[in-house]
Amino acid sequence: EKIIRYLKSLHELIDCTCFQSLCRTSNLRGFEFRETISCDHVFISHMLLMGKLHVEKNAAYIRRYFPKERELLREERITGKSKKLDRHYFYKYYLDHFRKNFDGDETILLFLENKILTILEARFGTAALFPSRT
Repeated sequence: EKIIRYLKSLHELIDCTCFQSLCRTSNLRGFEFRETISCDHVFISHMLLMGKLHVEKNAAYIRRYFPKERELLREERITGKSKKLDRHYFYKYYLDHFRKNFDGDETILLFLENKILTILEARFGTAALFPSRT
């Protein structure tokens, strides 16, 4: 069931507002945060691997909107610098994370890693399978 939640998150994560939510910090023991594009996706997938997420109906999330003058590149919001982040390392982050947290047969692990790459490629493209040459 937890593997199904994890794979489903790869397909469906779009709005990652739950990244700013409350969570059991014990579920984050051993979790590695990386400076990569879409790192919140890996965080949420990790939390789904640890258990189900609960949405509290009475909670409120207030999204902040900033004036156009304050436009930052996505990379600047993550790193604080104008540094280009390569989506390839996001793919690698997902694979490394899954491998570290999978407790099962090596053959099944290879199958699931292939499935993860297939899902990521369908969502974000083939080019990210390889590091960019910038």
